[in-house]
Amino acid sequence: MPDTHPASKLHGHNFTARTRVLLDDEWVKTRGNEVKDLQVELKKAVEPFDYSYLNEIISIPTDENLSRSIIKNISLKSIESLGVASTRNQGADL
Repeated sequence: MPDTHPASKLHGHNFTARTRVLLDDEWVKTRGNEVKDLQVELKKAVEPFDYSYLNEIISIPTDENLSRSIIKNISLKSIESLGVASTRNQGADL
């Protein structure tokens, strides 16, 4: 990126991640805690990116590549979709 570009200097972003998962009976640790268990799993999957230099983790940190990396970090086998949005109108769903 050229030095004159506004985004060429170090700056931060907020991202929204969303997923759709089919939870089978074996994955659910405690009946009734499905949402809580899923939140714990997703939090672990995105922790490596929180307060990090994304360029040091992902060579090209696009929404699509962030989605791929998060999917790799999730131990759930039944992910139907996972998406990352860097803005309200821009993102990638895999």
